[in-house]
Amino acid sequence: MNTLKIIEHLHFYNPWWMAKKVPLSLSMSYKRHVFNALLSYLDIDRIIVLKGPRRTGKTTLMYQLIDSLIEKGINPGHLIYISFDEVELRAGLDSIIKAIEQILKMPIKSWQTVYLFLDEVQYLDGWEFQVKKYFDRRLPLKFIISSSAASLLKKATESLMGRTIEEIILPFGFCEFLDLKSSSNTLSTIIKEVRGGEIPLSLPDISALMPYLSEIEILFGEYIERGGFPYLFQISEPILWKRMLKEDIVDKVIYRDLAQLFAIKKPMTLEKLFLYLTDIPSGILNISNIANSLQLSREYTEKYLEYLQRAYLVFNLRKYAASVEKQMRSNEKVYLVDHGLVSAFGHVKEGAIFENMVFRYLYNLKSPLYYWRERYEVDFVIETEYGIVPIEVKDTDALSKKEIKGILEFMGRYKAGKGIIVTRSLLKKERIDGKTILFVPGILLS
Repeated sequence: MNTLKIIEHLHFYNPWWMAKKVPLSLSMSYKRHVFNALLSYLDIDRIIVLKGPRRTGKTTLMYQLIDSLIEKGINPGHLIYISFDEVELRAGLDSIIKAIEQILKMPIKSWQTVYLFLDEVQYLDGWEFQVKKYFDRRLPLKFIISSSAASLLKKATESLMGRTIEEIILPFGFCEFLDLKSSSNTLSTIIKEVRGGEIPLSLPDISALMPYLSEIEILFGEYIERGGFPYLFQISEPILWKRMLKEDIVDKVIYRDLAQLFAIKKPMTLEKLFLYLTDIPSGILNISNIANSLQLSREYTEKYLEYLQRAYLVFNLRKYAASVEKQMRSNEKVYLVDHGLVSAFGHVKEGAIFENMVFRYLYNLKSPLYYWRERYEVDFVIETEYGIVPIEVKDTDALSKKEIKGILEFMGRYKAGKGIIVTRSLLKKERIDGKTILFVPGILLS
């Protein structure tokens, strides 16, 4: 593409050059909890990488960063957004930099800092080497990169070792959902204060939530059913919601992203594997059984499962064990990136959806996370600065002692100081067989 054509496209994708502000239709008013962290990364001499599944708001976060920089006095002309979804912009960074030099009417060495927002960067061939070249020359460029194709991004960022700072952008958690949907803009803050940390280690006092409890419970029911993909929050019609989820999240990832990246000749088989996994969320993987069900070799079953993991559609959880060797030998559990996918495509009891929702919350804490299974099972084991904490998820408030044998067994074997049972609405602390168990409602761990 010639330089004039690139300049034309850059003007189209960067309306703030003229308007001096990002249109609200692009930046949106609500800022996710990760936004302030991303803003602080702009002061670090690293390439910022946003990765995660499709339609979780990575592009919106880029627009919000641009708008914030404009408010801080950065020249709008130095904030350049490039979407490589646009085929005609895949000419390479050299051509784009040349076009920017003409727009700014000065060579790159004379620039004040120019911020390059490279969206869907996986579609630019060899992008990591092009970015590395400019970054290593210490030119006045700040790179903010996004990609939905985790497999390619993971491999590529190995070439940028020590040069990046990364954030995984996942669907909304319940607190973010509350922020967006509630009539009050303080509920997520209150929930965090009530929880007392990332996970509650003492009995929470929920009195501050009582005036809002009815609204929270209604929205919690909606969140459990629909999940956290933000672009679907305004769609009330169930059939349309499910169709859009399939077209935008499943079909585009499987039939476009993964099929193209890995030259998959029969992407329909990959879709069948994904749908199979929506029927066993929180289940322990048996590769042989899956391979037999799909009439696929074990080798291809493992390979296709890895593709889905790298696309951030599914996650695996290792067993908690005394040694790494025992962990590696054990079968893993599988969860989906968002419980809305389970609700839309799976044929499972609501308890499995509830457990997948709690997994999504715990995974985002970035602490070591496992499951445990011997005679009994514990849904999650999380390592905290205060020690290991077993967490059991029950989509009910009526529990028998038999249903909590697993957590008691684990606490006795590994000397865990406290255990947590996540319920629908139960809130209490009990000493059972000499062990402290906290029963907490799901709104605090979602």
